[in-house]
Amino acid sequence: MSATKHGDRLARWVHWSLLIGVLISGVVLAAGLLRDPTLGPQERSGTALSIPEVLQGASRQEGVPLINLGLLLLMATPILRIAVLGVGWFFSGDIHFAMVSAVVMLLLIVSIALGIG
Repeated sequence: MSATKHGDRLARWVHWSLLIGVLISGVVLAAGLLRDPTLGPQERSGTALSIPEVLQGASRQEGVPLINLGLLLLMATPILRIAVLGVGWFFSGDIHFAMVSAVVMLLLIVSIALGIG
């Protein structure tokens, strides 16, 4: 496969991963807002929830955890982009860019782990 065709295919994969990530996070955010429409800004800005608490609350269809889950999904969308690019570059034989994306992913994982801990 030529480099141009592979580049076009990779660009489409990145486009779709970003679009789907934004759409899913938007739906989850809207569900959270619709679930608790009576909550004001003060009630929404309460204590921070851990990721397991967010997942448990979202599974019970609680509004604030759904909003938090939507925001987490929105933040995860660019991380998905890095993963898609890394895999695409790896399979196209562009090892240098694949390594750069792997280092970026490693830095993101470390920073998330340090931020949660």
